Amino acid sequence: MASMVSLFGSRSGQVQPISIIIMTGIVVALVGVAYFWGVPLIQKRSSMSEFSNMERFISEVEHSITELARAGAGEVSLDVTDALIKLKPYDSGNGNNSLILEFVLEQPIIFPNTTFYLGATSFEDINNTGVYGESSPSIVTLTESELGIMFKMDAEIIYRELLRSSAPKRGYIIALCPAGDADCDNEITGNQRLTLTFDKNINIPGMASNGGDLVVTYINVELA
Repeated sequence: MASMVSLFGSRSGQVQPISIIIMTGIVVALVGVAYFWGVPLIQKRSSMSEFSNMERFISEVEHSITELARAGAGEVSLDVTDALIKLKPYDSGNGNNSLILEFVLEQPIIFPNTTFYLGATSFEDINNTGVYGESSPSIVTLTESELGIMFKMDAEIIYRELLRSSAPKRGYIIALCPAGDADCDNEITGNQRLTLTFDKNINIPGMASNGGDLVVTYINVELA
């Protein structure tokens, strides 16, 4: 009996250290898993927050330009946060006629080597031309590329021609131009402040895509 007691006693004495070792291993493993998955999730949340801020800023830029064009007067200034903005000017219809916003994210948001159309719900939303009175004067494309261990997202706000098919046929377009650039062909960049100002409306006979007159609304762009 004594030998049996001593036998069980020795085993129970061994179980406790072994249990501690096993539990320690499990805790370390769980901490490792939590860190491995947790850090990317935290970064993903941070990137999604940055992406949401980017969407709001894009919407504000689009709204400001559209309202200036409708009003035919005025000026709007917007502070730029954590982004670089490039103007690709209208250049008499030969340019991109767009604003490119560059953001740096910690995690990818969209598939690589693809173009995503922000807010598009139909093919009408991504055509080079739209329907006057129905379509948005702009389309927004998103592309993403690796930047070292980070990811660069380019959001391009492109202004397109809107066509009226009823008589008299006409085309309408918002033209983005650098302030003080009479030829509207110089690219400019900035990362602090975006200032938009209504400049003028010009009617060009027979130059719309549907053969009618083209009404060009010039918006001056300043970047600091």
